[in-house]
Formats: sequence, C-alpha cells, structure tokens
Amino acid sequence: MTALYELAVVGIGRVGLPLALLFASRGLRVLGIDRDLGIIEGARAGKMPFMETGCQELLASGLEFFTTDSVADAADAAAVIITVGTPFVEHFEMNLGHLNAVLKVLIPRLREGQLVILRSTVVVGTTEFVQRRIEVERGWQVGREFFLAYAPERILEGRALEEMSRLPQPIGAMDDGSWERADRLFKQLTHETFRVTFRGAELVKLFCNTSRYVYFALVNYFFMVARQFDEDIHELLDVTNRDYPRPILYSPGFSAGPCLRKDFAMISELFPQTDLFTAAWRINESMPKVIVDELHERADLRRSRVAVLGFTFKADSDDIRDSLIPKLLRYLLREVPLSVRVAEPNLPLGRGLDVGDEQFENLSVEAALRDADVVVIANMHSVFRRDWPELVVGLRPGVLIADVWNMTGRKRMFYRHEPDREIEGAAGSEPNCEPNGHQDREDA
Repeated sequence: MTALYELAVVGIGRVGLPLALLFASRGLRVLGIDRDLGIIEGARAGKMPFMETGCQELLASGLEFFTTDSVADAADAAAVIITVGTPFVEHFEMNLGHLNAVLKVLIPRLREGQLVILRSTVVVGTTEFVQRRIEVERGWQVGREFFLAYAPERILEGRALEEMSRLPQPIGAMDDGSWERADRLFKQLTHETFRVTFRGAELVKLFCNTSRYVYFALVNYFFMVARQFDEDIHELLDVTNRDYPRPILYSPGFSAGPCLRKDFAMISELFPQTDLFTAAWRINESMPKVIVDELHERADLRRSRVAVLGFTFKADSDDIRDSLIPKLLRYLLREVPLSVRVAEPNLPLGRGLDVGDEQFENLSVEAALRDADVVVIANMHSVFRRDWPELVVGLRPGVLIADVWNMTGRKRMFYRHEPDREIEGAAGSEPNCEPNGHQDREDA
C-alpha cells in the first residue's frame, strides 16, 4: 500500500516543527503530529507558535504540510521521526514518559517496511530500548520487517533551518537497510551524513551539549574566583584576550535552557561517582545566588526597587523553558526588596511571568527601569546593547547595575550608573563571545 505521507514528525515543537517544514520545503508530503492543540491550530492557520528564523515564511508558503493530534496517523507515513521531549525526573533519571506514550500508540499500528527515526536527545541505550519494544511487541526483526535509526539534532534555536541544511547529519544504524533509508531521507536536507552505531550517535549529541556546558562552567568559576579577590571578571577577560591568539571565548552568565540544563545528566545518570559534569552543574546552577549575594553586599536590597532585564533562557529568543532567570528572581525575593520589576522584550507586554512562588507582569524596559535603585541585565538581548544609552536616559546617577554579560561595554559586572560613561561605554559594547559574534548558551 502506498503511504499517504512520505514523512510523519511526531512532536512539532521547537525541534520538530522546523524539521517538518524544511522537509516539506524539499518537496515531501509531511504530517506533523502534536498533542498541543495550540500548535496544531496555529500551524493550520499559517502562524508559527514561536520565533524561528525563516519558519513563518515556509509555513505560509503553501507547502504540503499537514497537522493532527493523533499519533495513530503516523501509520500512514513511509517514515516516522520522533522528536518528543525527554525531561528528567528528580535525582538524575531520564523521563521516558513522552516517548513511551508515543510508542504505546505507534507500535501496534506500524506497517511492515516503515522507517522509525528517533531524534530526541536521550540516554545512551534508548534507541536499543525502542528496538526491543518493537521486536517484542510485534515479533519483528529490525532490518527485516521494520527499520530503525537514531539521527540527533545539533542545531541552535534561531538557526534551525540554516544549520539543518548545512551541518553534517550523524545517523546511528545497526543494519544496512535502516542506514540506507535514513541516509536517503536526510540527504534531502544536508550534503553529508555519516554512519555510526546507535550508542555512538546518542553520545555525539550528548558530547556536543555537555562540552559547552562544562566550558560555560569554567568561565563561571573564573568569575567566582575573581570575586574572591575583589577583581572584576569582565575587566580580567578583556586584559586576558586583548591581542592574544588563544582567547577565552565565553563570558560568565546564566547557562541553562531545555538542553544544557539536563543533557550532561544523561551521561552522569549512568555513572555512580561524582564527575566533572555534576561539578559543572553545581557551578552553573549557583550563578543566580552568587549574583544576588553580590548585590546584597553592594546595596540595601530591603530598601531597593529592583529591575531585572530579560527572562528567556537565551539571547533574542522567546523561549522561557529552563531559564535560570526565574531562579534569580526567587533569590531576589528572599531579600524582600521594596519591589521587583521584570522586562522581557521578546514576550508580549502584560504577559504573566511565572517563577514558581510568584508571578510578575512583563513590562516594557522603560517601565521596569522607572525609579529603579538596582538594575540586573540578566540576558544578552541585542536590544539591551544597541539601545542602552536611550534606555537609561531617565535613570538617576548612582543606581547599582549588575551587567552580567558586559552588554554596556563598561567591562565591569557591577558598577554605579554614570550617565556620561554609559553613552561612552555602549558605543563600543561587545560581549566576550564566540568568533561569530554571538554567544549562544544552548543547543536546541
């Protein structure tokens, strides 16, 4: 029987939807599946549910892209890519709940000859688990009645279409039939693929994110060391890197998001001893408290009106998942300041910003800064660097500023506001960052 769709993508969130649209733009008839009716209805109306460069244009271009909330409909596709979330439960254990929910519906409906590709970030051995479930529940053999591969994504939010088209695609496959089918599918997106084992492909993804997470922890630890000696990390990084051919590529900051904050644990889960990765986790997770502790030493927070600029987990994004800024706000609330205001320019004004035990209204930057005694620049949004002199026109001299990312170009993480110097500093402002000029804190 001829398949109704050439591809079904199960889970069309921030990973799956750009993938589905890119395949559709290559001429494939694609079915997107998600339990979130908001995503389904938005896609049918031609409206992207989140920011991702180029996707709105694709969605509105009349591609053969269809949506449903029924996983059972994946049986009508020649190939199925699973991109559901793989969060952690407490105590470093991966939660297979979303994956198992999909498999429970999908496995009884698989047709002989279908290709199943797992793309979610997973603990090593998960693709073998999927293989065992299909073989046990259907009595089939991989490479004969069905085909299975693991093809991890390694993209950055905001660059999904460009990177999926440019980056080589690792494919984990244990038999030639699965490899050939998965290779043929992904060659429609990118120029190069390479074959590894299931476990090899799973590790490739985990190594990508974990290496970045550990590097971010290193520069965060440098900040903590410098702080103990009453030195400013931004000034030291400027001196360290100036005309030096082997610079430190990153600045300290909040390293989190739905991948970095958990992917290291997918390795640590498998080993009982304390390791480098859990040490990095402790450092990165402590950053919000260290920042608040420093503010406490420099200002009477109980008599201060605090403005926090930024709420999403990364620069110029509308994604709030696993951001560390809610944690920063919770520590600030423990100081019982006169008020705390939050401004996130990438989210709608008036939107509620939930931090667990409190909800803030999203304000404009100007409204958040009004009458502020303490300002925390908590994110690297380009608007903060570009418009800083205009944003602080009404800010009185002497306000304490915590410029976590050196967005103002003052090369000081903590300083008192001086209007003339803000204009001078912002003119040459550039955070210490990657060679491409953008310091991404997350693989998507």
